[in-house]
Amino acid sequence: MSGGPEKKRLKLQQDRSDPDENEDESGELEDALVTIKEEFAKDLSKASEEVLKEMEETVLECAADLAKDKRTEDLLWTLTACRAVLPFLGKAKASRMLRTLLDLCLQTEEMKDRKIQLCNECIEWATAQKRTFLRRSLQARLIRLHNDNFSHTIALEMAGKLIAELKKMEDRELLVEVVLEESKAAFALNNPNKARTSLVMAKTVSNTAFMTPVLQASIDLQSGILAAEENDFRTAFSYFYEAFENFEPIPGNTNECIKTLKYMCLGKIVLDEPEHIKILLTGKRKYESIHLEAMKSLGKAFEKRSLAMYHEANAKFEKELRNDVVIAHHSARLYDKLFEKEVIRVVEPYDVVDLDHLVTRIGLPMAKIERSVSGLILDGRIKGVLDQSTHTLTIYRPASSDTAYKKAVNLIHVLERIVDNQYSHGRVH
Repeated sequence: MSGGPEKKRLKLQQDRSDPDENEDESGELEDALVTIKEEFAKDLSKASEEVLKEMEETVLECAADLAKDKRTEDLLWTLTACRAVLPFLGKAKASRMLRTLLDLCLQTEEMKDRKIQLCNECIEWATAQKRTFLRRSLQARLIRLHNDNFSHTIALEMAGKLIAELKKMEDRELLVEVVLEESKAAFALNNPNKARTSLVMAKTVSNTAFMTPVLQASIDLQSGILAAEENDFRTAFSYFYEAFENFEPIPGNTNECIKTLKYMCLGKIVLDEPEHIKILLTGKRKYESIHLEAMKSLGKAFEKRSLAMYHEANAKFEKELRNDVVIAHHSARLYDKLFEKEVIRVVEPYDVVDLDHLVTRIGLPMAKIERSVSGLILDGRIKGVLDQSTHTLTIYRPASSDTAYKKAVNLIHVLERIVDNQYSHGRVH
């Protein structure tokens, strides 16, 4: 037993680091998997701590390679079979191994339909083994998985029960994680008050204990999302920026960084600064993805004030835009904002515009065009009068100001004061 897993593990490390032996990687991985199966079949009740440690490291390394090679069935076998040896490890080591293997399985797209089942199986095992801390940690992971799968009602219900249990314990970091998931679920279910209450609780608890940078970044990200819900996009952008700064230095947070950049782009669009998106993404080539391409396309539509480009972007990037809870939440606002911009763009060159022309250019019903134009006039964004009898819009151009005249008048007033001061000074003397 001694030396077997260790030798195999070291051999794997050498193969991974030597480019001349890449063709042997598959064979070495097969050998490592066979070795692990043999070790799992042995009686480990009397195994030394050193042997168990070697086996743990070998299993985790082999599982990482299986996930990298997308060998789903072998990875599933590793997760299932390792439960037989977990009782021989310390509670902390057993929890670490099970959570790591489960995370590797959940990161594999091929297991999309089996992820919930895997989590539930691991929770049942932890419950049967009376591993309370591990069970809570796995339940928190399941809540996050439900949120990722848009099962927000289930996530909200599970979070409420787990939070009630965690409040009695001292695991504040896990409590913050679950409360944040509760806030996300409430926001997705259009319950902003509940979402804010949960976020306040997360911030309160986080102030009483040390939180990892990733968890603090998650708090900032959710704070930005809820600030955007209140139309305070400048504050939201600041939160998103802080979240990105905390996510970026830590490996393994690429998806979170992309999501944060995506919401920063959304903020620039809503703040009428779509031209800043290009500057924002400069120097962030490693995060290039279809999600950011979608936001670039959306920003271009706002920059050009074109509804046609907006519809084109939504059609091309439907999954990236409509399946994102935050982007979808603001989609109606974005559409109305761009619709008004296009109306202003179309009427800008004219003194009198026939509304039928707007209907033809924009491609929307007359009633919607009339409502929009009336609203723009009332808001002062268009200076003009809408004649509903003739269906025309008369634009009033602002009178051009003569800056030379104003400067001349100001100069005369200044000279007048100088003369008056000199006259007063002369009379005194």
